[in-house]
Amino acid sequence: MRKLRRMKYLIISHPVLRWRVTIQFDTLKIGQMLKECFSEFCLKDDKICSSVPSSRILKVQCTGTGYRIDGIDQELCDLESVIGLLMELISGSFFLTSDVYTFLHGAALEKQGRCHLFIAPTMTGKTTTTAILCTKGYGYFSDDVIAVHNQSLQVVSFPRVMCIRNEKLLADYDMKWERCFKRLSFQVKSPEQYADGFETRACYIPNNTYSVCGSGLNIERIVFLERNQSCMDSIYKKINGFQSFPLLSKNMRDYRQYKTNKSVLMHLIKAVPMYLLTYSDGYTYLSDIGI
Repeated sequence: MRKLRRMKYLIISHPVLRWRVTIQFDTLKIGQMLKECFSEFCLKDDKICSSVPSSRILKVQCTGTGYRIDGIDQELCDLESVIGLLMELISGSFFLTSDVYTFLHGAALEKQGRCHLFIAPTMTGKTTTTAILCTKGYGYFSDDVIAVHNQSLQVVSFPRVMCIRNEKLLADYDMKWERCFKRLSFQVKSPEQYADGFETRACYIPNNTYSVCGSGLNIERIVFLERNQSCMDSIYKKINGFQSFPLLSKNMRDYRQYKTNKSVLMHLIKAVPMYLLTYSDGYTYLSDIGI
């Protein structure tokens, strides 16, 4: 008869967004890996099983042949896949719901006390661009979740660990790029949107990372990234509200928020300069367009 393991708890929270997730697990290594991934968040072990704080809960258990997350109809073969899927769930629309903030899919970085947002779908170079900018003195707010206050339009930090697909691209740009990051002791396997499987990615946390406890910052500009293989030269141009509104809309993390947050998007368009950066491959042009 298989011996039952005692469940452990880890609480991941964001004090500004008033957002909290409790992870329950029976394998200590999962807790250690989560602490590395969310080291910038408020973390706390809850060793009192009789009193779990009220929060959203994700439960992970070892099945003997792998691991299973409650509510997910899929057995995962290794811990790297478990952590990758947990990171996707924690940053997903089910958990990121708020009447005070609008959540966009993109990167947020700081320079001279103001935020620069880089918004793009998956596989368009957003993470690589973010990593390059971190080597150029930009402070790291987020690479995946942009939290915009509905009234002030200020952005607060959501510094989830960066998962990098292709380290060679960064090495080609700057051979010493890793000096600006802390590399995690493991890789993660994230669910691949365009294939039936998981993709292995290296995990990094930029050295210059803003705390989730910090105050929000005003937005200097929003840059939409568009990869176009037929584009011979990169094009960086300012765009108007008619062009930028659909780009903002389709990059909301939860499209169900569209009706209630449409006015926030309109406010952003009127208050913040919008730009479109179109490119094919490579990142050497970034310094030539004021980034």
